[in-house]
Amino acid sequence: MPVMQVYIAAICEHVPGDMVRCLSAFMNCCYIVRRNSITTSDITCFRHHLANFHQFRQIFITTGVRKDFSLPHQHALMHYPNGIELFGSPNGTCTSQTEAKHKLAVKDPWRHSSRNKPLPQMIKTLNRLDKLSTLRRVFKERGMLLGSVTDSTAQQFAGIPPQILPWNGSFMDSTDQSDNDDNDAERVSGTRTETLIRLAARHRKF
Repeated sequence: MPVMQVYIAAICEHVPGDMVRCLSAFMNCCYIVRRNSITTSDITCFRHHLANFHQFRQIFITTGVRKDFSLPHQHALMHYPNGIELFGSPNGTCTSQTEAKHKLAVKDPWRHSSRNKPLPQMIKTLNRLDKLSTLRRVFKERGMLLGSVTDSTAQQFAGIPPQILPWNGSFMDSTDQSDNDDNDAERVSGTRTETLIRLAARHRKF
């Protein structure tokens, strides 16, 4: 059963009518953009429900629930029609894919920095992590990470030299599932583009 049929019925007659109409219009927008295929009439309906949402949401200000609506997610709704016409249906795309990469590429390096001119420190951290990940793949392909330290020590005392396979240079095409157990985002194939991260030069003091 759609969420709207449960949630809207639950709050009906418990909150002002315009709040119910506002949430109903918002959910109608959500249901439209989650379709596998979106037609021109669907986009027209989306714009109609979006206009109703902007109209009825004023009740949250008049009743004192909020002071304004400077919310990025609500503002993003205005760009959905043009984005769908240019790139197609979002088809339930989840932001957790980029959030998983954002944690590894931005949040963790930021925490490891001194907060004073953090960008060079973050870039150095990312470069070192990439080198360690590459080295780990090379070692694993050459059979140098098989077994435990105890097994390797026992083989050395027994006079059995460790077997090291030659590297064929194909570690970039291999996948290590153990490195991605906590990451639900996969690598996207295709050309790479340069990115730019701009942060404040110094940590803000309150």
